[in-house]
Amino acid sequence: MHAELIGNHHIPAEEIVVATGEEKGLEQIDADYRLGVADPACPVKFIITQKALAEGWDCPFACILVSMASLHSATAVEQLLGRVLRQPGASHRSSRLLNQSYAFVVSRNFAETANALRERLVTGAGFERREVSEFVTAATSKQARLDLDGHAGRVFVRPVTIALPERPDLKGLPKPIRSKLSWDARLNTLTISAPLTADEGEVLKATVTSEAAVSAIGQAAEASRTSAIEFFQTPAELGECFQMPQLVWREACSFFLQNADGRFYPDFVCRLPDATTLAVEYKGANRWASAEDDSMIGGLWAAFSEGRCRFVMVTAKCWDAIDALLS
Repeated sequence: MHAELIGNHHIPAEEIVVATGEEKGLEQIDADYRLGVADPACPVKFIITQKALAEGWDCPFACILVSMASLHSATAVEQLLGRVLRQPGASHRSSRLLNQSYAFVVSRNFAETANALRERLVTGAGFERREVSEFVTAATSKQARLDLDGHAGRVFVRPVTIALPERPDLKGLPKPIRSKLSWDARLNTLTISAPLTADEGEVLKATVTSEAAVSAIGQAAEASRTSAIEFFQTPAELGECFQMPQLVWREACSFFLQNADGRFYPDFVCRLPDATTLAVEYKGANRWASAEDDSMIGGLWAAFSEGRCRFVMVTAKCWDAIDALLS
């Protein structure tokens, strides 16, 4: 790791410290600088360590953490997240990317680790459950396909059924794997109802003896985590521009603006070709006079968006107001 940073990423050696069982880099930093790595005069930006996380060592300004060890327990996950979530001296940056902390995790079971990370963000760090789905993402498309909870409501898994020349011994399998499988003794078929990881596929292959059965299970396991998974994509995600009236709305899911008496939901919300958002509120003639607050709130929302949002309220089919806003 040390050689990689210096040789391939051209990081100056003085910006890297190693703290392992044999090398005491952090102890030397504490001796050389009054505030240790937090001292403004300390040049260290990269810390390579094996046990510092478990021993309670802390670096208040850490914002990126890479764990090469596979995480299994909730405690390990919480320790990892705690290293980069505490930002006591942080200030707001103009770039959204700089206003976030990052943790890169290696795991043999991405879905399991991703769920553990999301759970600890909710229970340990106080985030809302609906927020954390976008916080934990896969590094590769293959991992993303196995993160079913991260695509809740937007993924369909087609069961994979294969005929086998022998009955697999499913009784000895771990429960998480066994719960994804079912055997039909009448038809001699095995059905995989949820994606199997590469490791789980190897475990399942060990339940049969013939080469034909091993090969069939290998192909089915591969299909269960690739072609059997179908994702729903919205028109916007497919790059299509469209507009849609808010004919129905659901609490916490539909766009709204807050006014003194509660919320109002603009009738049309759409993304324009220039990436700005347009909200249109239509009022009947009998409600126009009493809608002054809605118009004012919509105008303030657009004004404070720094050009990213536009709002217009119309009545009596006077669409010229929309045309004027778009021109």
